[in-house]
Amino acid sequence: EAATTTAWLTCPALAFRRFVNAFHSTLKKNDNRFLFLRPCPRVMCETLGECYSMMLLLLCSGDVEMNPGPVTRSEVLLELDSLPDEPSEQMAVLFHLLKDLQARSVQSARSQAELVADLKSIKAGQKNIETKIGCIQKRLDAVEEKTNALDDFGQNMSSFQSSVETMTTQQNLLQSRLDELEDQSRRDNLLFWGIPDSRESWEQSEAKIKSVLTGLFDVLPDNVIERAHRLGTHSPSKCRPIIVKFSSFKIKENVLSARTKLKATDVTVSEDFSPATRHARKKLIAFAKNQPGAPTFQLRYN
Repeated sequence: EAATTTAWLTCPALAFRRFVNAFHSTLKKNDNRFLFLRPCPRVMCETLGECYSMMLLLLCSGDVEMNPGPVTRSEVLLELDSLPDEPSEQMAVLFHLLKDLQARSVQSARSQAELVADLKSIKAGQKNIETKIGCIQKRLDAVEEKTNALDDFGQNMSSFQSSVETMTTQQNLLQSRLDELEDQSRRDNLLFWGIPDSRESWEQSEAKIKSVLTGLFDVLPDNVIERAHRLGTHSPSKCRPIIVKFSSFKIKENVLSARTKLKATDVTVSEDFSPATRHARKKLIAFAKNQPGAPTFQLRYN
């Protein structure tokens, strides 16, 4: 270990260490731009090692510029300045430059032609798209018109449905009134079933009914029957009923009450109703017959 100032100066490591110990990096004040301070020799050595490694990597990388790009004007001027002195060599270099320029011009023209073709294709596609959009717009307008028409039709249908429901209610009411009026017009009628049928006139039918009524009542008025005739056309295989209109409702009720006296014969008596009333009474009779125990019943009203 050196003990003198000269020895310290002749030993760079010790001098550097002495310098660092004497002047801390955070306390060093100097306007020298090239002064490079490190906190200790170890950090200084690491920094120098990294710089050296980076330099070796840059040297090993070679030419990393894969696509230098087009020749700039400054490069062309440099090439012109570096032309050889011989005219023949100058002509060769100029010919090479012209050939390169022509190739670049041809390539630029091709690129421009391709660009123009692409632009035309884009314009054609855009025009086609605009045409299709126009057709779609027309179809949408037509659909919108139809939708509006359907909305109006739906509103009309709603009002029409309301009118139909009202008319249906009125029709049902009128039909019930007509059925009631028809039943009122038939209230003096009775149907006689089981009387032998033949091709006969209404007078003969009335005479047969009077003979049946004579067995029910001891005294029979002369004008008790207003009219009597067969229903439907004559058929040898069927016995048509005889509908009888009596002169009053009381006589009709008396005959209907005495029909039990005809059980010994094949003749039966029933009331005359409208088709709607007959259908309703048929359902009521079927309902009564299906009841458990099969109770006896009698229909008095519809």
